[in-house]
Amino acid sequence: MIIRNGLSSSESVSEGHPDKLADRISDRILDAFLELDPMARVACETLLADQFVVVAGEFETRDPEVFEAVRAEAERLTRDVLRSTGYTTAESGIDPDGCEVQIRFNHQAENINQGVDRSDGELGAGDQGLMFGYATDETPERMPAPILCAHRLMRRQAEVGRSGKLPGCGPMPSRKLPFGT
Repeated sequence: MIIRNGLSSSESVSEGHPDKLADRISDRILDAFLELDPMARVACETLLADQFVVVAGEFETRDPEVFEAVRAEAERLTRDVLRSTGYTTAESGIDPDGCEVQIRFNHQAENINQGVDRSDGELGAGDQGLMFGYATDETPERMPAPILCAHRLMRRQAEVGRSGKLPGCGPMPSRKLPFGT
C-alpha cells in the first residue's frame, strides 16, 4: 500500500489502557484453556469500569473438567494480569485485590458448535471476525512506520513507568502530572 501525497497516522495505547488490559485478560484466559486443551474453542471478552471487571464468553473443551478448572482459576488469573500490569491500588487505576471481578462462562452455543463440527467430518467456521493489515518495506519489521513508532513509544512509556524514574507514569499515565500543566 503506497500513500501518495497523503498523511498516515497510527495510535498505540499503553498496556494499562482499559482496552489493552481487557485484551490481556481475555488472552490469559485463552492461554489457560489452551494449556489444558489445545483443541479448546474460546470466545472470551473482558470489560473494565470503575473497580469492576467482567470476564465472559463461550467455551468448548473436549473434557468438561477443563472448562471447570479454568472457570475456577479465572478470577485469580484476572487479578494476576492487573498486578503484572502495575496496578496496585484504586488510586493507581484499579485495585487488583479489592475490585469486583465477575466471571460469566458458558459452554459454546449449540448452533455455533454445529457450524464448526460438521457431520461430514470437515471442520467448518463458527463465529468469525475479520482483520485487515498490510506489510510494507518502510521498516525492517515490515510494519508501517507510524504504527511501529507508536508501539515503540508505548513500550518505552511502560519501561519508564516500571522503573519508577518518572512519578505518575504507571500502567495508565496519571491524569495528575507531577509537574504543573
